Amino acid sequence: MRKILKLFLPPVIIDALKIFKSEKKFPVYSSYENAVVKIGNYDNQKISDLNLKATLDIKKRTEKSLFPIALHNYYVINSLMLELKRPVNVFELGGSLGNMYFNISKLNFPYPIGSWNILEVESKVELGKKHLEDGQLKFFSEEKHFWNSSNDKDIFLSIGSVQYMPKPVEFINELVKKKFKYLVFERNLFSTNAPNVIVSHQITLLKENSPVMYADDQNNEQVIYPVIYVPEKDFISIILANSYKKIIDIATGDFTVNTEQQLLHLQERFLLFELQ
Repeated sequence: MRKILKLFLPPVIIDALKIFKSEKKFPVYSSYENAVVKIGNYDNQKISDLNLKATLDIKKRTEKSLFPIALHNYYVINSLMLELKRPVNVFELGGSLGNMYFNISKLNFPYPIGSWNILEVESKVELGKKHLEDGQLKFFSEEKHFWNSSNDKDIFLSIGSVQYMPKPVEFINELVKKKFKYLVFERNLFSTNAPNVIVSHQITLLKENSPVMYADDQNNEQVIYPVIYVPEKDFISIILANSYKKIIDIATGDFTVNTEQQLLHLQERFLLFELQ
């Protein structure tokens, strides 16, 4: 399994190492709910509208292209299909409006996608259901409907999303109960020196929250939303304690964030777990 995946994982994943240091001191909130009261959350209509525009553009490009655009993500899903030897059902946390689905489902090789289920904020789900949902691609804003959308729990996928959940530790505890065959985490940040969960916030430009970077000046406004840094040991220990084996573990970035409470050392990881 490990050998097959490493054949498909390109150097951009294997060798990438981003180093970022923040000098600005970020606030620490008592809870996610407290942060939302003060700064709002990721359920931002401007972000969702921009994501719809970008996903429609990606959909048009993939319809004209012979090959998938997001090759490294295609390789990962493709490798797991080869292991399972059948179409797969993918459950994606924070999958936006399906840009990954449209990238990966292009070739239908070695098997077609069985279903692609996305758990997202309400404003994105409304747009997804109206403009993009089809027989395979489905959107959910409630966890219970997301978990029950298919009986075959093949692949759980999260690309930089866990740290923006209101209760990430509780979510992981619920996730492992579903007994997915594979858990894939990409671009997820973990704290390596904090003993407890730290709730802070992240400041980005509107355009940075889109799978396509548009040059329009109107997309240069700042958006702020909560971020939760979970200790690496807590996150991984929950998964390993529930009959999962770690197959791939690659550091893809090191970050330092200065908070009011302490200087946080963060690491971005690509992780793959297999149910034993």
